[in-house]
Amino acid sequence: FFLVPGRGYVHPEDCTWRPFRMALLQRCCRLEALSELYGRFGPTVQDPLKSWVRDGPEEKANELCDVLLQVIACAKADPDMPHRLLNRDPVMPEEAAEGLF
Repeated sequence: FFLVPGRGYVHPEDCTWRPFRMALLQRCCRLEALSELYGRFGPTVQDPLKSWVRDGPEEKANELCDVLLQVIACAKADPDMPHRLLNRDPVMPEEAAEGLF
């Protein structure tokens, strides 16, 4: 397990090294990108972490499908009660809808 500040301990299957390239997908993704937390440390910390997790979320089609479903959920949400994923800031419906097209 990896310590992810604000989320606690996370299983390696729920982590990748790099995030999605698109900011909206990063915000809607259930996976934690460890490079954002541990990238400032040298290779003695980075290399073992990289060997335990996938490089990026794009490596699995189901992760892409899941993040797209999350973006759709954000786009369909009531603006007064936006969809909130995990402990992240909510994505407003209009931002999600713009990102889909």
